[in-house]
Amino acid sequence: MSKFTWAELGRPKEAPRVSVADVERIRRQRRQAMSEVEQASVRAHLRNLAGDVYAKPVTNDLFLRNIGIVLVVIGLIAGILLFYAAISLWPGYLKWI
Repeated sequence: MSKFTWAELGRPKEAPRVSVADVERIRRQRRQAMSEVEQASVRAHLRNLAGDVYAKPVTNDLFLRNIGIVLVVIGLIAGILLFYAAISLWPGYLKWI
């Protein structure tokens, strides 16, 4: 179970980033490739790495759902408190509803 941090609240979860070492290693392999088959496989791997770099971050749908539920519960509690205050301050309030 991962530990919750407050930094996770304001941003979606990010996909793992491609490190500079990975890109340099692939470029080095590309320079050393001798045949067209080797170069094609290295190019395909570079395309996959580029796709990972430009991929959209993954949103945390469970977190958004839980925040929505919390907001609805807070709204219900606030509504009940306001209704109770109206009844306490103005006992004839229910006749007007």
